[in-house]
Amino acid sequence: MRENALSQWHEFKITGILTLALVLIAVAGAMMSKFSTKFILPAVAVSFLVILTIKLPEVLLALFLNAGELKNDPRFQLPVDLTLLLWILTILSTYLWIKKGRIKLTMPPLKMALPFLSVCTITLISLIYTNNFVYGSDKAIKLVTLGTLALFGSFYIMGDYKRVRNFMLTYIILAMAIMVDFFQKSHKPGSPVKVSITSNYLTMGSSMAYAFIMILLYFFMTDRSLIRRVLYLLAFSPAILYVLILSGGRGPFIALIATMFFILTLGRRNTERKRIRIWVIIVIVVSGIYLSLDYRDFTRMTSRMMLLDEGGGRSVLEREWMAKSAFKAMTTMPYFFTGLGIGGFPRYYEGLDATGNMYNYPHNILLEMGAELGIFGLISIVLFLYWSIRKGYSLAWKTSGDNFYTVAAMFSVYFFTVLTALKSGDINDHRFLFALAGIIYALDRNAGHVESPNRKIGEGTEPCKS
Repeated sequence: MRENALSQWHEFKITGILTLALVLIAVAGAMMSKFSTKFILPAVAVSFLVILTIKLPEVLLALFLNAGELKNDPRFQLPVDLTLLLWILTILSTYLWIKKGRIKLTMPPLKMALPFLSVCTITLISLIYTNNFVYGSDKAIKLVTLGTLALFGSFYIMGDYKRVRNFMLTYIILAMAIMVDFFQKSHKPGSPVKVSITSNYLTMGSSMAYAFIMILLYFFMTDRSLIRRVLYLLAFSPAILYVLILSGGRGPFIALIATMFFILTLGRRNTERKRIRIWVIIVIVVSGIYLSLDYRDFTRMTSRMMLLDEGGGRSVLEREWMAKSAFKAMTTMPYFFTGLGIGGFPRYYEGLDATGNMYNYPHNILLEMGAELGIFGLISIVLFLYWSIRKGYSLAWKTSGDNFYTVAAMFSVYFFTVLTALKSGDINDHRFLFALAGIIYALDRNAGHVESPNRKIGEGTEPCKS
């Protein structure tokens, strides 16, 4: 243990000195400035980002994936675009870790890289004939730059189980911040949802679902402290589910229910799978009993669910019209082969006067790719999703111990994002989906060669049995 501590001392020394220097600069600047608050807050933020760049690329990656939501909060308004800033810092951090030898550059799996790169290539080619070049080029640039970092960045950064744990912890902290913001605005059942940290009630519901799955399948299952396990089960998880239901996002709510049943199918018959199945069944039963007895408190969710019996309401009808329009484009020549071109669906759906409304997309990743990129784009995204799901199942079968819980959490969240991608969002709203696929392939690459974050120092790593 002494040797291990000494070998890491140089790293901690540099980080400590850098942190102390940045704090002293911030304090000194605040004392000399007439506007101390306006000076110290940016200084602390810069210090925080510098430390993350040097030490925690996985946290930077999580913040990058959520930058679009954070920008909605006035407190995160910066002189530079937050998404671009975090994109640059994540790339810089990855480069620094590659130089240190902590990230090894290897050839990415063909089944991960080929379908995604095919989508990017067809997207760029389609700019030649799209009927909405301005909007289409914006979508293409975001997909090629931001989407690529989400997929390949996660593949290279997240191969270590400790980094995956930090990644999940960042998402849980963001969900807690959303929850606090939600309660601060004194929301009552049935009232409109207004939260600064996220853009709308659907993304808010999805954030709650991510956090719930991660807490239940990983932190609750792997923590050795009884007190913390009680807090996970009786405090954090119920509060997160409560906010999810109050948000009124029936899509995330239904997807979470489907994911809970999906979890029951993961892994081979061993102790870890048995534990997960028992607790998932308990959660399903207890939640079902509570909702059946106290459903009147969730008037917003109840009313939106009841609309499904009446056709789903205006939002469902609009999505149905968009889906039919996308399917019509997919089955019409020459769009069957070429597609409408990236960004071309809004004008096809609304007419030539449409300027590219961000909500005018088929709300289904398969229909979107088929309508805008043609049959080859559709095949590429289908193969990407299919191979990723197969890899997740395979990985769940060959891991055990705490590593199994990490895989179960990540794969379950991935399954949830796939479900939401089939009913909401456009291709650039699903960067988290690409990142999760990259994590699954990264963990598979290192299966049997990495340590669990809860393994004691000095213990060996037992190879995973296929």
